[in-house]
Amino acid sequence: MLNFETSAKLMCAAGVATLQLFAPAAYAQTADAPAEDGSAASGDIIVTAQKRAERLLDVPMAITAVDATTLGERGQIQIQDYATKVPGLSFSEQPGGRVNIAIRGITTGTTNNSTVGITIDDVPIGGSTALSYGDTLVPELDPAVLQRIEVLRGPQGTIYGASSLGGLLKYVTTDPSVTETTGRVEASVNSVDHGGVGFGVRAMASTPVVSGKLGLQASFFTRRDAGYVDDPSLGRTDVNEVNNFGGRVALLWKPAEAVTLRLAAIYQEANGKGASDVDGNAIGTPTSGLSHARVRGSGPFQRKFQLYSANLDVDLDFANLTSVTGYSRSDFKSFDDSDASLNFYATAGTGNPNAAAVTHFSVPTEKFSQEIRLTSASGGNLEWLVGGFYTKETSKPFFNLQAVDRANGQPILAVLPDYYPNNFEEYSAFGTLTYHFSDQFDVQVGGRYSKNKQFFQETITGPFFDPPYDLTAQSKDNAFTYLVSPRFKITPDWMIYARVASGYRPGGPNPGAAFNFPATFDADTTTSYEIGTKASLLDRNITLEASVYDIEWNDIQLRRSDPVTQFAYFENSGKARSRGAEVSVSVRPTEGLTFDANVGYTDATLRQAVTFGNGGPVLVPAGAMLPFSAKWSGSVGAEQRFDLGGLDAFIGGDFNFISNRLGDLPASPTQARLQLPSYETVNLRAGVESESGLLITVYVKNLTDERGVINASQRGLGSSVILARPRTYGVSFAQKF
Repeated sequence: MLNFETSAKLMCAAGVATLQLFAPAAYAQTADAPAEDGSAASGDIIVTAQKRAERLLDVPMAITAVDATTLGERGQIQIQDYATKVPGLSFSEQPGGRVNIAIRGITTGTTNNSTVGITIDDVPIGGSTALSYGDTLVPELDPAVLQRIEVLRGPQGTIYGASSLGGLLKYVTTDPSVTETTGRVEASVNSVDHGGVGFGVRAMASTPVVSGKLGLQASFFTRRDAGYVDDPSLGRTDVNEVNNFGGRVALLWKPAEAVTLRLAAIYQEANGKGASDVDGNAIGTPTSGLSHARVRGSGPFQRKFQLYSANLDVDLDFANLTSVTGYSRSDFKSFDDSDASLNFYATAGTGNPNAAAVTHFSVPTEKFSQEIRLTSASGGNLEWLVGGFYTKETSKPFFNLQAVDRANGQPILAVLPDYYPNNFEEYSAFGTLTYHFSDQFDVQVGGRYSKNKQFFQETITGPFFDPPYDLTAQSKDNAFTYLVSPRFKITPDWMIYARVASGYRPGGPNPGAAFNFPATFDADTTTSYEIGTKASLLDRNITLEASVYDIEWNDIQLRRSDPVTQFAYFENSGKARSRGAEVSVSVRPTEGLTFDANVGYTDATLRQAVTFGNGGPVLVPAGAMLPFSAKWSGSVGAEQRFDLGGLDAFIGGDFNFISNRLGDLPASPTQARLQLPSYETVNLRAGVESESGLLITVYVKNLTDERGVINASQRGLGSSVILARPRTYGVSFAQKF
């Protein structure tokens, strides 16, 4: 137990450190990360990017590993909080709790088939197609249930399959212990300038049930993300407040020395009061500060996510047999203000000139997957991996354009109820082989054959469709992806590599074939050519990762919008390319002082002009930037650790920047493409930790209160603009035991 004097020291030291804080700070995991955070006892960071445990320094691809505990302590619980810390990672947020991520510029914008795969403990999650909104309903897991996040840059089609043609976001959770009881509790509070107050509570405990045989772990969190957007027209403030809660229960069983079974269940829920966008003009510049005007009753959203997984590992001496079984369900509901673009339907359908258009949007998706693989033991001249994979997902989206009374928001009529259930099923076989010609030189090759089939059904009713509109469509697809990667170790801690890898994104059936839209659209593919180096030098006081790449993208899938009906469909259109370079470096010049920096240069452009239909008007010329892809982005920072009267203290901060970007590609000739200006943010932090494990951290995010534009899209004659979260002050208290 802490006495009063020790507690007072902790509080005072945190305050003093904050006042002294001025240097930008380190963010990424350092080489001396403790073993419980995913690192080897020697200080090496261990990752499982290639589905075997390896040093980050040895993996011949570009990877960033982010420590989840650090994210929680610093209040960095959303992708926008740490995106600039990962070279090549970009994101765009939309109203209603939706977010889109891209890696190395490989994206054609929002509401498309996913270009980034997402896994939790090797279980793929999220929809694989645009019909299940897999690219915008990206789960953002709370750090309470995680150990680390691995971001794999470049196509990952060989090891991870469909929808990873740009890269992979890999969530890794912690295992229960079968030998010791550990735990951690944390409470935090924060205040957002121009907005409200948020808080968070997290708790985790792990204990052996049967010593050496059976371990149990449970974690829980509840969190309020403070709002800061007002709606003066309705007399509402902080409408974009979001309440989150969830947790994880895991069981680890070792019935024999060679057998390990991990069972886990995750649940997470987010309930948003309203949309987070503000009003802007026709070119995407905010015109109303931190406010918007919306139809009464629109804005709320709810996201639920649950995952049940079973991971079985059996050591067969010559190889390790792994079975990964997963079932997930996600449920998304929102009520969006669509009056600016769809008011015609509301007024014409009801004959009421005072009717407003609100969209009710619901997407329940279930996904089952099974993977079985055999991985050779490490250390021989020949290392190999072979496996098979199956997944089936069912999504039942419902889109309902509702006419509501503009005065009170009460429903008048379901104008355009649209049901479009769809299924996606995939089978694949994959393998990799690495031959070590010597201790210094080896070559890895791999391939994957995938086959999928899809089913789509659509029914539209309401006053504009009498009799109802009915459509049934199917599609089949197959692909072969590959990788070739030679690696040369100059020293055990310095290597160079080359990598040629491919990825693909499934095609599928098109909604609205009866409106003369194409009945199906094809898969698109990427091929990446990359050269890189990784090094740990001068007794681990300098770590370096650098890479250059060229990604060729063929038959890119594009979302289209019919100018008359506003209905969406998809088609393939030409080629694109992403070329760039990434550098990450960490330097420890003296004991306790660390400097970190990363920078990414991404030149992601169209190689052919995008036209509206064959021979139609040019929507985007050749050479134009792909959506949300900044040519320059990065972060620099520093952190100093020191002894403060027997307490372990630190001060630090970071400076983050992102250059100009462009918004979504226009889906029709009536849509404009908006500019997203460059912006910078500064974050500061300080903390102290006692020998008993009590850690107090204080932080300021977005110190200069920068109004960075994250996304902007056309909305009637104006625009909808998403801004970076305003300046936020926070403090967290964490106790380990």
